[in-house]
Amino acid sequence: MAYTQEQLSQAFDKVKDAKDWKSEIKAVIEKTEDMVLIQEAIIHFTGTIANFTKLRKGPNKGKILVTAEGYRMGPCGDH
Repeated sequence: MAYTQEQLSQAFDKVKDAKDWKSEIKAVIEKTEDMVLIQEAIIHFTGTIANFTKLRKGPNKGKILVTAEGYRMGPCGDH
């Protein structure tokens, strides 16, 4: 499915580091979020692939942890 730039930006805003969008991605989302859209947004903005892990313990139990190398460590980065 093709997404608009606005859809990709909104999805990326949910997982990016608020201080530095090029940083590693480590965010918790609701399990109802569109993980396909979030994956596409991360690829679009960072060139890296997201990992999704269902949290089974703690205050975020039932939510999803999203991690990715981020722009700097990916193929687009300046490392």
